[in-house]
Amino acid sequence: MAKPNYLSKILDQGSAVWEGLRLVRSDNWQNVFTGLGTARDKTQYGSFVSLGNIPDNELSGLYHQNDTAKRLVSLKPREMLRQGYTVNVRDDTDASSAIAQTLRTLSANSKLVDAMIWGRLFGGAAIIIGADDGRGAEEPLDENAIRSIKFLHVVDRRSLWPESVFTDPLNDEFYGEPETYRVTAQDGSSQNLLVHRSRLLLFGGAHTSAEERQRLGGWDHSVLTAMYGALRQFDNVWQAAEQLMSDASQAVFKIQGLMSMIAGGQKDVLQTRMQLVDMSRSVARALLLDAEGGESFERTSSNFTDAQNMLDKFMLRLASAAEMPVTILMGRSPAGENATGESDFRAWYDTIRTAQENDLEPQLARLVRLIMLTKDGPTNGVEPETWEIRFDPLWQATPEEQATIEKITAEKDKIYLETGVILPEEVALSRFRDEGWSAETQLDRSVREVVLESELEALAEEPEPPPAVEPEPPPVNVEFSEDEG
Repeated sequence: MAKPNYLSKILDQGSAVWEGLRLVRSDNWQNVFTGLGTARDKTQYGSFVSLGNIPDNELSGLYHQNDTAKRLVSLKPREMLRQGYTVNVRDDTDASSAIAQTLRTLSANSKLVDAMIWGRLFGGAAIIIGADDGRGAEEPLDENAIRSIKFLHVVDRRSLWPESVFTDPLNDEFYGEPETYRVTAQDGSSQNLLVHRSRLLLFGGAHTSAEERQRLGGWDHSVLTAMYGALRQFDNVWQAAEQLMSDASQAVFKIQGLMSMIAGGQKDVLQTRMQLVDMSRSVARALLLDAEGGESFERTSSNFTDAQNMLDKFMLRLASAAEMPVTILMGRSPAGENATGESDFRAWYDTIRTAQENDLEPQLARLVRLIMLTKDGPTNGVEPETWEIRFDPLWQATPEEQATIEKITAEKDKIYLETGVILPEEVALSRFRDEGWSAETQLDRSVREVVLESELEALAEEPEPPPAVEPEPPPVNVEFSEDEG
């Protein structure tokens, strides 16, 4: 069979065998005697076949009716905001408190969690910012004219349809991505609204290539897509274990000539005999059998020796697909001698911290900034010069551990103070902040300038010492003898 033109270079450059319509790669370890790695090796014919997209109704059913799927989707977003965060405006605690109150009024945290969950489940979601800037929803948001933010609405990918795309590669920050979205109603009505991207906080699903996003209408894959097979295998194994448990002990009743009785139409006789056996067991708590008739009774038990090991293996497989420790995914105690699970929790919290910085913080920072720019907002429409979002640590130290940390930090501060590395004012401001005690030390240039100016002022206010007066030389007494006189 002639080689197709588009495969000629491949076949010329690498060792390959063309058989029918199958290309068998053989540029690996080979053994011509056993056939390993050659065209005779049946394992060489395996290839990955795309499973396709999971229908939306199945995704919804998995989340709402399968506890494991729900945990796989929702655990990470909930962990991101489990301990909360603080918005710190430098030297303005009143503004920080007012911003926090505005976020609570808008139910921002619950909206963020919902948007991240639906984004992970369906491949995309958004929060519509109800900003009153005097423009239509289809127009870009005028950040300098925002009078108030009235609401935050969460919609998932099923209600968002890209309408237009940024087309200028030199001037558009989001070149190639949707510029406006058509928001449709979930109830099937014809109501819809065109919304500009600048009025949305967008949240994605699994990491998806640009080509796949284009095929999916500008959205990501669901996070369940890659772990769908592992989840199915895991649930099937647990269902098989349930069936095995139901047949853990099977009763076997042997009757001589059973098949002859069935073939001879003695079904009623057989049923009557079984009823008598069951009645005798209920009355005498024993089985009365006909020894001469060849009747016998025994129980056969199932073997559960490898069942637990098999369940654990599939559990590890699912945890690997979810990129999540088993102790976190299943909520079970660490296994193994002297195992505490601390390393699993540390690694998981590091993963959550990365997700906070890369996925959550950019969207949250934009929302906080828009709140600051509102005319009736906590900062009266003026964005403070210095502000930050600080996520509270997920790992919470015990009182004993916290006391140890503070003691070690105090000893370190003492050394730095004695060597002149830091100032007492910097230690006080770094340790005892408005949001609580902190082990982080911040060297503040403004503090150092204030301290230096105060020291210079103190030196300037000190009275000058009087000029030094040289002591008068002692009088010289000259005595004359009588001879000299």
